[in-house]
Amino acid sequence: MIITSNNNGDDNKNNVFVELMAGSFSGALTRFIVAPLDVVKIRLQLQRTQFSNNNKNNILKENVNYRGILQTMSRVIREEGIKSLWKGNFSAELLWVTYAAIQFSTYNEIIGILDPEYRRHQQRSDKDKPNYKPSSVVTMIGGASAGIVSTIVSYPFDIIRTNIVNNHSKTNFTQTFKTIIRRNGGYSNLFSGINSSLLQIVPQMGFQFTFYETFKFISNKYTTSINNNNNNPLNQFTCGLLSGAISKFLVLPFDVIKKRLQVNEKIGYGMRSCIGDLYFNEGGIKAFFKGGTPGIVKAGLAAALSFTFFEQSKRILLNK
Repeated sequence: MIITSNNNGDDNKNNVFVELMAGSFSGALTRFIVAPLDVVKIRLQLQRTQFSNNNKNNILKENVNYRGILQTMSRVIREEGIKSLWKGNFSAELLWVTYAAIQFSTYNEIIGILDPEYRRHQQRSDKDKPNYKPSSVVTMIGGASAGIVSTIVSYPFDIIRTNIVNNHSKTNFTQTFKTIIRRNGGYSNLFSGINSSLLQIVPQMGFQFTFYETFKFISNKYTTSINNNNNNPLNQFTCGLLSGAISKFLVLPFDVIKKRLQVNEKIGYGMRSCIGDLYFNEGGIKAFFKGGTPGIVKAGLAAALSFTFFEQSKRILLNK
């Protein structure tokens, strides 16, 4: 399907529609590819560790089921089957499709409002495009705002997905949804941990879009054809990979706290309790970086694929 228009008003409407379509496609495809890493990351983050003789450097090995990406992945496959690496994929696909569609469209609309030159730059033909980057303040605001809107809208799917992955027995979307709302708190449980999630996602998306725009701008400085470089999937992938990995590392502790709160069933157990529990009972500062390696790898790969699929899909839909 190719989108065409005859005036500026139609162009703006078409751009929003195209961004929603391209974002949805990007989210769906990216999620399917990175699903196994997501399962590994969640298992490592939710695993509770114990220490001998109150020594935070001496973990009791018998209480540790998962010890890294390959070991965790092989154990999950051995005990639950290879399909379990895509456990909760239906809710996760709903999460990623919704999140990516809203994220990209919201980001571009906000940047266009804050920096009119960016919108004009986006509407130019590829041959006429100079090397341009909005200010870091603008991209931070745009990325953070996009993260807030997309997180709030898609958060219930994240809650359901996390609980499905944390359940080692067979379950499905409907059963998990009913289990969650039957707990004390009812439907509000679908937004458990959203405060820590927003504390994580606001800076992460701000950093991610800022780094992505910056890396693209830098790479364009060292190319003979800005047009070809901007449309090059390898360049988009590389810029996305770096921006996703760096931004994830900066906010990883909030991700660990968020996952713990999403599966919590204790009344009155909030962010402060979770932080104290992790620090005093599970290894100090190191506990806030549980699942760090698969988390950073997954975030880098997800950002790389997401930006690449989005940019390429948008280009195809606009016939550029």
